[in-house]
Amino acid sequence: MADTWAPSATLEAVAFRAQILFLIRDFFRRRRVMEVETPLLSQHTNLDPYLQSIRVPCYRQADQTGPDCYLQTSPEFAMKRLLAAGSGSIYQVCKAFRLSEQGRHHNPEFTMLEWYQVGLDYFQLMTVVVDLIQYLVESSNSQNAEPLRVKKISYQEAFFTATGLDPFLATNGELKTLFEQCANSSAAEWDRDALLQYLFAIKVESSFDKGQLVLVYDYPLSQSPLAKRKRAAPQIAERFELYMAGMELGNGYSELTNHDEQLQRFQSLQEQRRKLGKDELAIDHHFIAALANGIPDCAGVAIGLDRLIMALTSCDHIDQVVNFPFPKA
Repeated sequence: MADTWAPSATLEAVAFRAQILFLIRDFFRRRRVMEVETPLLSQHTNLDPYLQSIRVPCYRQADQTGPDCYLQTSPEFAMKRLLAAGSGSIYQVCKAFRLSEQGRHHNPEFTMLEWYQVGLDYFQLMTVVVDLIQYLVESSNSQNAEPLRVKKISYQEAFFTATGLDPFLATNGELKTLFEQCANSSAAEWDRDALLQYLFAIKVESSFDKGQLVLVYDYPLSQSPLAKRKRAAPQIAERFELYMAGMELGNGYSELTNHDEQLQRFQSLQEQRRKLGKDELAIDHHFIAALANGIPDCAGVAIGLDRLIMALTSCDHIDQVVNFPFPKA
């Protein structure tokens, strides 16, 4: 136990992280994207039934307990409130928190880069994401100093190539059969989106070339509660995910700006939570009011910086790039 005080990351990794943070700020400074800060502690949180927020007791006065607050799973809602106030394009580097996420690629506390660019859609933002990562590779002492190999592929094509099933046309029975073959357990209690998400994680993600930067786009709308609906295909969201070195690094989309539709989607998430026996969570009406006030057309993305640093340094465990992971915190 004598070394429990020591950081998990080497001093070289600590220095590399500092360099990456400097380069990220330089990248956005050159593009005139403003850095902002928003609260980590909030009265509301993400309603996604598959994300677990960390509750924190809050106090109105020294002798009076107030409602629970939450450590944020991302700064998304608050940053969009800034967009509604006229901030223009913005970015943030901050801590985010998700309960029960600990493992080779997970720590309950992690570092997130999130940004929103006004006037861009999700395809245009994918180009900026590639530009950022290419800049980090070229400007840092990355072990992966070769030019990026980039692949863009639709969710539908990636799923079909890996499984032989079309995710939009396959029957629930076909998805359950494949699930049971992969998981060696019954799929009786699994709904369609849960089946698709499991199969994508097990069959599709594992098929990606680890030497490529892979961008998967056009996800099911049912899995994308904050993304704009694709006009030409209403069952599809204008959303992409980013993979590098075999890890999911980020999630981005053209932002949904219609407050009525967003409220309906939040109400659907509340119903999903009830069906799954999850805690009741209130809708963030500050966020809905910001959408009602109006936010500009924009696209946003959140990238896990710890995983990105892992990919750039060829590390295989998050503890190698985080100074004090949860067991040492």
